[in-house]
Amino acid sequence: MSSPYAQAFFSLPPITRTITALSIFLSVLTWVLHIINPYYLVYISQTIFTYKSVPQIWRPITSLLLTKPNWGLLMDPYFLFVYGSKLESEAERFQHGRTGTADFMFFIVFCSAVIIVSFSFTFFSIPLRLSLCTKYLLYFHVVFVLCLFGKIPRNNLPAQSL
Repeated sequence: MSSPYAQAFFSLPPITRTITALSIFLSVLTWVLHIINPYYLVYISQTIFTYKSVPQIWRPITSLLLTKPNWGLLMDPYFLFVYGSKLESEAERFQHGRTGTADFMFFIVFCSAVIIVSFSFTFFSIPLRLSLCTKYLLYFHVVFVLCLFGKIPRNNLPAQSL
């Protein structure tokens, strides 16, 4: 028999479960255990698009998964899980039988690629930890999509409570 924690973990939507677990794992290794230096995880375009050394192609992915230290270590994965699981499991756009998970994964990859490419051309010479701004952009994009498909009433948007 498997533990109830494992059953609860594997009962979550698969893409959101994986992204949230990777984000927590990478952030704990970086901010709590200090095993990984955050410099090697942030997005610096000169280290990716280079011919002088080996390109560090992990940086776009790890910079999207890395959370902020301290309070962000709890809140970023929480919001990623809440909004991602709602979108993956409740949005009608991603409920096409077997292709629903693939559609949601394509949505996440496409949004991440647009964010990375737009920041690459905008802030080419500035080291950028994409999680500072992209997670919040992705959260509000997910909330917008949920509102668009009628899963969250428009009068309950997070921006209206500010």
